[in-house]
Amino acid sequence: MADKDTFTFQLLTRPGCHLCEKLLNDLVPWHDEYKLSIELIDISNSEQLTAEYAGRIPVLRSENQIICEYFLDEDRLKNYLENHQNIN
Repeated sequence: MADKDTFTFQLLTRPGCHLCEKLLNDLVPWHDEYKLSIELIDISNSEQLTAEYAGRIPVLRSENQIICEYFLDEDRLKNYLENHQNIN
């Protein structure tokens, strides 16, 4: 995590991915309640990431734990944030 009050996530994406843009936009309201840091990772820059995730993007992950794929799963995100809030 970037600091003790920030949740750092990686959003695996690629250019022209409309689902990636939607998931990123769907995360905006979560910034009001939680401090989120989103690192965008273009999988097309890595053969390994492309092989692993090309058919699954967007993928939101934290600490190599996948939170959701394709669409924002609000229940899983909330569960992750609540379970990791006290660890910070």
